Amino acid sequence: MAGRQSGKSHYAALAVVRRAARAPRGQSLCLWPTYTNAAAPLILLRRFAGMLNASWHEEDSYLLLPNGHRIWVRSTERPAAPRALQVSTTLWVDEGALISERAWGIALGTLMAAEA
Repeated sequence: MAGRQSGKSHYAALAVVRRAARAPRGQSLCLWPTYTNAAAPLILLRRFAGMLNASWHEEDSYLLLPNGHRIWVRSTERPAAPRALQVSTTLWVDEGALISERAWGIALGTLMAAEA
């Protein structure tokens, strides 16, 4: 852990994109308490993924990398939103202290549903 404004989200966004670049056709999930909390980290995700020519799909809120990897972006404002996802690469939970137990359970369920 590190203090406020120390670059945690910056590094996490870079780490998610780097891992996604090495995992063809995988899926990652970035989860925030609210879409307001997601605004700045999403800019970073899109910037880093853009360097790999990724495309942003606004309607379903995901980045698609050229290798077929999808990075889903979800908020716990709708706790069931990530339920149908199968995360095979990375689960990034930002501002985790603000996420309800129910939302945590659903997010962890996406990992348990992933292929081994």
